[in-house]
Amino acid sequence: MSWTLTIPTAVPLRVSASALGAALIACGMLTSSFVSFEPAPTDAFMLMAAIALPMLGFSVFGPLAATQLAIWITICALGIFAAGISPHADASIKHNVVTLFLAIAAFAVASFLRERTAQRFNLLLWCFTLSAAAAAILALVGYFDLIPGSYDVFTRYGRGRGPYKDPNVFGAALVLALAFLSWILVRGETQRPLFGGGLFVVLVVGVLISFSRGAWMAAALTLAIVGVSALVFAVERSHQNRICAVVIAGTFAISIAVGAALQSEKITNLLAERASLSQGYDVGPSGRFGGQRKAVALIVENPLGIGNGVFSSVYHHEAPHQVYLSMFLNSGWIGGLLFLISVLSTLAIGAHGILTKSQLRGPFVIATAALAATLVLSLVIDSDHWRHLFIVMGLIWGLSDAKHPSNKRSLKVTPARQIAEGSHASAHRRAARLRQQSHLGGRPRFA
Repeated sequence: MSWTLTIPTAVPLRVSASALGAALIACGMLTSSFVSFEPAPTDAFMLMAAIALPMLGFSVFGPLAATQLAIWITICALGIFAAGISPHADASIKHNVVTLFLAIAAFAVASFLRERTAQRFNLLLWCFTLSAAAAAILALVGYFDLIPGSYDVFTRYGRGRGPYKDPNVFGAALVLALAFLSWILVRGETQRPLFGGGLFVVLVVGVLISFSRGAWMAAALTLAIVGVSALVFAVERSHQNRICAVVIAGTFAISIAVGAALQSEKITNLLAERASLSQGYDVGPSGRFGGQRKAVALIVENPLGIGNGVFSSVYHHEAPHQVYLSMFLNSGWIGGLLFLISVLSTLAIGAHGILTKSQLRGPFVIATAALAATLVLSLVIDSDHWRHLFIVMGLIWGLSDAKHPSNKRSLKVTPARQIAEGSHASAHRRAARLRQQSHLGGRPRFA
């Protein structure tokens, strides 16, 4: 006797490879600010994305991203070699393995952006911005102890840090989100300006209560680059007027927010203390600058490097607090030079993208402004394990490697030329076509 079990057929759940890849990257960005412990959730999502994207059919061999990944593999290999001659081999090897993982994550971001570049950039940046805003809100909750016990969780040394380990990293991580929001606000490319403006103010206050002098400088430099770029590339007087109006409104809103924060005596006192260009721990032979002089001498004497962690455990009581010196110490002269080649070439490619009239000019402005500010900030801090630094570099690699020519097609036809070439009807058709080409599949538009 045989029995037949009939099971009702369920409606099949179909998920495209593109949607699955986008979901992994989006989750990586949405959790990018929650890094108070390691490995963090964002690391798991980015690792899955790096493994899954090639299997899902994403193009992973963009020439710039592939070249940059090869450079970072070499840097890490040199760092592991230097670790072999250091007394702290285990910690140094672990450090370089983490660096390699971050470079692979940046490569995954770049490969994700190769196709449908504008839409995916939009998705990625909104997810990152929402994560940064959540981190800023948690820092505010902790700093003002709005929830019992939150002060101990979300502050350090009396400074806001949110779900980060360190206030300096927290403040610097908000810069990319500030660049994104400021661009879409000054360009008038969002249907919800109050929402975007509210997030912008929250991020600014978050940078303020981090009390990181470097983050303040990086935020100011980023906003200056974005503002100047928007003004220079505004083709119509109405655009210029809108930019000026947004700048005035933004300045007013920030002034109100900062003024309200300064009503707290605690904030006023700490702000006055941190506003000094140099602190007591910066100067003297045992200070930060004294340590950097020791690092330079060691670099000259050790062309192969001394391995990560050796400087702070043997020669000085803390790290050099300058990523360029740290890379030369960790990976030797060749590794340090390769690091400079990688970050400076990425910055130069981003600047070229800004100067090239294309549909991706806006994304290039956003990513390059954040990268420039982070590289300047890296003169006074070790940023080689900052996740947002590698995210920004991956963005520029992906934008440069954009696969379809339509992503980079120069928009050479001006309204005056349109009118000269044909009738008014033809001009309207061309204008409509240009607007459609510059659209990113939904707001905000960047170019």
